[in-house]
Amino acid sequence: MQGPIQRPTLRLPEVEAAYQAQRRRRARQGDTSCPLCRAPSLEEFRFWRLIPNEYPYGKIAKTHHMLVPKRCVTEHDLSPEEREELLVLKRSLAVRYHYYLEATPQRQSVPGHYHLHCLDLQGPCAHPNHSPSQNSFSE
Repeated sequence: MQGPIQRPTLRLPEVEAAYQAQRRRRARQGDTSCPLCRAPSLEEFRFWRLIPNEYPYGKIAKTHHMLVPKRCVTEHDLSPEEREELLVLKRSLAVRYHYYLEATPQRQSVPGHYHLHCLDLQGPCAHPNHSPSQNSFSE
């Protein structure tokens, strides 16, 4: 008998195991509350909050925060004001992070609450002269 199919993950193995255990525990308890709504804020804006990721993508990131609207809504349901502030925040937060990452619909773990992953990379890819095609530093 085979175990569950392992999906690719950006989390370190121990963090992925804790994440999956938490998902199973919430499912057993019938907990349908939004984990992003419960997360503490690192910083608050008019329509958005910056929150820590409890289960960060440690394989690639030394810092992993998430930008979430204060309302629990999908991307489609963002108001014009929320969209406008998102564009402003993406520009202003760009000095703190290397990348913004957004999951495709089939990979979203919290599909009911739009969120943008804000990542500060670690390792060779964090170096400004890194050349991914050469998998080394360019001179």
